[in-house]
Amino acid sequence: MKIVLSVMVLYLFAGFAIGAEANKVVIRRAVEMAFDRQPEMASTTAWELIEPLPTLPQKYDSVTVQPFTIERSGKPTIWLQAWHQGRRGKTLPVKLEVIHTGKIVRVIKPVKSGDALSGAIEIIASEWKRNGNPLPADNAEKLIATRPLTPGDVLEVGWARQPYIVHRNDAVTVLSDAKSFSVEVEGTAMMNGKIGDRIPVKTLANKTIWGKVIGSGKVRA
Repeated sequence: MKIVLSVMVLYLFAGFAIGAEANKVVIRRAVEMAFDRQPEMASTTAWELIEPLPTLPQKYDSVTVQPFTIERSGKPTIWLQAWHQGRRGKTLPVKLEVIHTGKIVRVIKPVKSGDALSGAIEIIASEWKRNGNPLPADNAEKLIATRPLTPGDVLEVGWARQPYIVHRNDAVTVLSDAKSFSVEVEGTAMMNGKIGDRIPVKTLANKTIWGKVIGSGKVRA
């Protein structure tokens, strides 16, 4: 769950004294603002505040909302700062429980690291309250496992990858375009690569050229 947000400001009345319930209302509104700035997240997830909540100062005139961060536990944290008369207060963490909704990928057969997921997964519509970053379901059948998987696992980002279409020691063609002509150079891939990966290629002249994998056996310098 990688979320990047610009700083947002929630304006309140100057000198506003805040009680426990009002404190929760302000924090909830701040989180709503954060999700509003990330529409794709707002449309596919729900969230809950994790108690205890931080306490905002008794007097402030605005609250700034900093970008989300993700803890090692997988729980997202949003950071608030209360301002009073131009002075910034202490940074306060607000922890969230995120509920993912939509299609998820679930393992139905054991899969070894390096094996294809085809035939070993199912795509289901579900709510997923575990914290983490669910793997997008699109084209999941074509992916390769990067770790051992057991039935019941719900795939997360990083647990599977696109298949390599260029392998180390494969013969490849390096394409290089100039303004008025194109050049093709034959060489040998020095590492595995998926579509879009940059890999080194050793040419027949024993030079190393870096290029982007664009197809089976083809690299564009």
